[in-house]
Parts: sequence; structure tokens; C-alpha cells
Amino acid sequence: MEKTVTPFVVFRLSGSLYGVKAESVREMLKLPELVPLEEAPSYIPGFFNLRGGIVPVMDLEMRLGHPFHCYSIDDALIIVDEGTLMGIIASELLSVEDIPPSAIEALSPIQKEGARHHFIGGEARRGEDIVMLLDLEAVVDHGTGPGVDEGALRAFWPEASEGQREVLKERARVLSEPSSGLEAEGVMPFAVIVLGGERFAIRCESIREFAELKDLTPVPCTPAHILGDTNLRGDVLTVIDIRGRLGMSPAAPGPGSKVVVAEAGGVRAGVLADSVEEIAYLSPAEITPAPLSSKQAEDEYLLGAARSGERMIAVIDLERMLTKGGLLVDETV
Repeated sequence: MEKTVTPFVVFRLSGSLYGVKAESVREMLKLPELVPLEEAPSYIPGFFNLRGGIVPVMDLEMRLGHPFHCYSIDDALIIVDEGTLMGIIASELLSVEDIPPSAIEALSPIQKEGARHHFIGGEARRGEDIVMLLDLEAVVDHGTGPGVDEGALRAFWPEASEGQREVLKERARVLSEPSSGLEAEGVMPFAVIVLGGERFAIRCESIREFAELKDLTPVPCTPAHILGDTNLRGDVLTVIDIRGRLGMSPAAPGPGSKVVVAEAGGVRAGVLADSVEEIAYLSPAEITPAPLSSKQAEDEYLLGAARSGERMIAVIDLERMLTKGGLLVDETV
């Protein structure tokens, strides 16, 4: 019998796919403004204040021995914990995927001749793509591999526009604010997703994984919010559009659409999302209850609103929506 699968956070970086073990990931954020560190390796562009703690940030491209590339305001930051916290810059967060040991292959002798082999523990096939699985212990060991030279103190992203700088500064300011702490009772992780340009938060407790939307097979004689079935590693998953339950216009899947695989009360479904932005930690005190309005059907599935980063987000009661919202039907009837 095959050993238990291991969940990996899969992300894109300049056209290549990488994976880190999900158990090592503490948070996923948007890239904030970084403060340069004196005498730091060239692949450490700086650090930021995360709720009172200093977190250094790594440019993985440079760590792997590649030339510097310009950053983007849409870049993400994956906070990993290998005995100490470290941020890794990513171009795009793609999914959380279970990878069985049989799907992981060792690097070939030719690949081991490359500079980056010090940091790659293996590779796994993802459709037509290859995901390089990082050896985080080696990645955060500053005495290992290329890119360990110490450069002169340099500004972080000097090419950023004034508008981009303001966004970066605001993100850094919000992240530096002390909170009740992740250790405080009641603080929970929420996944922040985008639907129709609006941001919503869902309790991670009900989320099993994130995945890219592949082919959809329409299901006959079902409501319009049931978009179809998709094959998720051999299992049939029904994909639904919850926008109607939130008072929004329905939308068809587009390029880059994501699926939030959720389960509650024995009900399992894939929720269509434009994108998955980050994992935010919220306490009940930070969630303002939704005001009573004439849109009772919509308010029924909203726990309230909370601030995440520079904007407010609506907090969805996805568990109630799946179990009480009549979103799924018995296809065998």
C-alpha cells in the first residue's frame, strides 16, 4: 500500500512551477515593502515586520543562481517555517495539491550538474508541467549552494512607481500591526478569494485544497449555478458558482480560474473563484457582523466583514451555504 500523500503548495515563478510542503507554510500574503538588510546575501532583498516579528524575505530566483528579475505588485509571499520564519517571493500562488510518493522522481544526473540541484528535492508531473519540489532545509541554509555572496546595501525595487510604492507601504503597515497573536484563543486562518473583483474570506477549516480549473463536463438537468463535473485526480468533483447566493451576477469560468475544494456536513464541492489571494488570520473580534438588510437571502450566508491588508473583505459562511443553501442536487434522481 502506498504511503500517505503529502500536500504541497504549488506556485509559479517566472514560468517555472515549484512546490513546498504545506506543513511548512505558515501564511500566504501579498508582497509588502521590504527594508534592505546590511551584509545580507544578494538573494535576500530585505525584511518586513510581521506583527512585531522580523521576517527576512528570499528572492528564490537569485537563490537558484538566476539573474535578478523585476518584481510585480501582484507578487505573492509564502511564509515558511524551517526553525525560523522566511518569506519566499512567488509570481503566482496556484494550488495546494496532494502528491503521492510514487509521483515524485529524483533529479537526473544531468539535472544534478546544475547549480540549483542543491535546493530541489525531486520533481513531480502536474499534467503537462513539471513541479520542482523544494528542499526547504537547504534553501534556508545560507551556507549552501550559489548566490551566497554579500552585496552592497541596495534599495528594494527602485523601479517601482509612486503608486506601487504606496501600495507596498500600506501592506507593510498593516502587516506590522500587532494583533491578539496567532496563539490567542479564537484566531483562525481564512482563505481570501476573489469573485467578480470582490474579495471574500472563507474559513480554512472547511477547505481541503485549492486547484486550477481544468475541463468541465456539463451535468444535464441541473440548476445554472452547477457548472459541471471535473476530474480531480480520479475523483469526480462538482463545481458550483456561489455568486448568486451572494447577490452577484453569475459568471462562466475563465482562463486561470481556481477551484476551492470544500467540505462541510458530508457535502463536498468545488467552489469557482477568479483567484486565491492569501491566507489571513482573523479573530472573531475583528469580524464586524453583517448589518440587517432587505437582502436576507444574501446576508444569511455572510458572517460579517473584516479588514485584510488595505481593504475590507466579506466573510462567507461557506459551511452553511453548502449544507443549507441547496447548491447541490442528487444527480442520480
